[in-house]
Amino acid sequence: LVLDTDPGEIAKRYHGTAFDRDSEFINLQSDIGYLLSADGHNLSPEQRIWLDRAFYRNPDLRKNAATNGAGTYRQLSRLMMFRKAREVISKLGALLTRLSELPQGAPLGAKYINVVVVTGLSGGTGSGSFLDFAYMLRQAAKQQNLEIKVDLYAVAPDVTINHHAANDTNKQRIYQINSFAALKELDYWMMIDDRKNGPVSEEKFIVDYGNGINIEWDSMPYDTVTLLCATN
Repeated sequence: LVLDTDPGEIAKRYHGTAFDRDSEFINLQSDIGYLLSADGHNLSPEQRIWLDRAFYRNPDLRKNAATNGAGTYRQLSRLMMFRKAREVISKLGALLTRLSELPQGAPLGAKYINVVVVTGLSGGTGSGSFLDFAYMLRQAAKQQNLEIKVDLYAVAPDVTINHHAANDTNKQRIYQINSFAALKELDYWMMIDDRKNGPVSEEKFIVDYGNGINIEWDSMPYDTVTLLCATN
């Protein structure tokens, strides 16, 4: 399953392999330009509480919101994920159910479904939505009464820089900033079990995605994390 804010990505082939637009792709792109107009008054309360005001006060950022992709802006990607939360959870739940019902392929006595998530950290889409995706995935599994184990493979910025920005110092800086922010957030949530036993054990974080969708972030987003680097 592919999630992207740029619908053009689904047309690409990877070593001869293509994804099916209907069954293997969720297009996160949505017309959020109008949400960022009128000084943010079109945003819902659950969106306005975390979105940086610069996004609805800066004309260049509003213009970028009307284009394909997140334009390396992490918050635009997260806003699109908020808009498609119900679709994402529903499709993930359907896919997990299909996997649980496969007559072949599952190891004998398997008690959970192993889900592998691969994302880049340099652009806006992956780095801005990979945490929300993890908790939506766990919510989908919970709704279907399924046990899952989720492994993350994250592509470090040096890989992206080598392939797409070797001579562009401005892009290099953006990719490094996005990746640093994403890794800081990942580190915080991967340490949640330690905090449960500490002085802030009563801490609760519930994300309101709108339309009655509330997800409590009460566990690690991923069971394992592997960082894919170009140097080591």
